[in-house]
Amino acid sequence: MANTAALQDAIEWVRGELAREYSVPFGKSTVRLRTGGKRSFNAVSSDGRIIATVLNSSGATSGGKKPSGKIRYAIAELYFLSLADAPQRLLVATNAEFLKYLENETAGALVEGVRLAHIPLPADLAARVAEVTTAASREMGR
Repeated sequence: MANTAALQDAIEWVRGELAREYSVPFGKSTVRLRTGGKRSFNAVSSDGRIIATVLNSSGATSGGKKPSGKIRYAIAELYFLSLADAPQRLLVATNAEFLKYLENETAGALVEGVRLAHIPLPADLAARVAEVTTAASREMGR
């Protein structure tokens, strides 16, 4: 099984970037949804005004195809973000290629107040994340 510590490190790094951008700390938090349920998000501002999901998904599959499963997962996360009650809701992709897939897939379909964002990782962390995602892809291909 792939060691996913790099993925958690990447999420923590993105939380720090969000904190710098919005001048408020971010952490993992469970949020009440408009439907009455609850959902945990991996980047929520301490004042509750910004709720984000950080995804470290990579672009094309090892066979060069569109990453359909990863896109479906991202769309599910967008659904939950649409149910969260906060002025700003973000799906943050750390991989620019994956963000392009999402932009194409969701063009004209995002609810008001929800947007896609790209926060690139530093090169060393991006390399560690790429190692994990590549290893996970190989494991899934067994």
